[in-house]
Amino acid sequence: MKLQPFLLLCCLSAGVFSGSGVARADYDPFRVPKHQVLDLERLIVAPIGVPVSLEGADAVVRDLENRVSEALEQRGFRVLPSAHYLRVRNDLAEKMGGLYDPVTGEADAEKLELSNEHTRDRLSGALGVDGVVFVWVTNGPTRVWKEGRVWQAAEGALAWGGEPLHEKNSNRPTRADANFLNVEIVSVDHRPLYEIGLPIEWTAVYRLQSREVRPRSALFADPKRLEEVVSAIFRHLDERAALPARTATAGASD
Repeated sequence: MKLQPFLLLCCLSAGVFSGSGVARADYDPFRVPKHQVLDLERLIVAPIGVPVSLEGADAVVRDLENRVSEALEQRGFRVLPSAHYLRVRNDLAEKMGGLYDPVTGEADAEKLELSNEHTRDRLSGALGVDGVVFVWVTNGPTRVWKEGRVWQAAEGALAWGGEPLHEKNSNRPTRADANFLNVEIVSVDHRPLYEIGLPIEWTAVYRLQSREVRPRSALFADPKRLEEVVSAIFRHLDERAALPARTATAGASD
């Protein structure tokens, strides 16, 4: 699936992983000792990446950023919006004559690395940021299982022709795809700190050499499900909410 150019930039610069599997209950999202993540104070959300084909992408992006920011703030972090990140990135990109080849659309590796370095310096110095939150949506295979007599994937029952896919040999799905919400927190010196991806909702089911695609209007349409996924993604940070409040970074402004 083709992704927005900014998402490709995030993937290249942050070393993000593909969210194509369900995180187990014992999954450890920490890439450094846990206390190093809990000790972070001020985070900034990078512009959220979504598939270019996503219907109502702008509204989905706004909703996801609000949910992610709120979840992190509830756990005691100070969170700056993506507008700050985008302003720094665009300013640097303009001064460098752009980061992408106008013909191929591919990123200039040298400019990209230089831009990443300066962006991290600017975010850390001017805004007092000590961590960047990358959020992006991907689509890929997800686990299929049976609950009672109905086949399930991601958030609930699979459907075919508008009806639940019941247990029969002829109904056995060979594959299901889902939208995944992926999050990575990196330090300003670009070290991966926290990585996790979880399925939001199934988007397609395959059986009998056929495919049933979920209507686009049904995607990202369940606020309760989005709340569940975001909460599950950050549950490993719940204990931070109980830590003493920190003093705001001197000289930093929101």
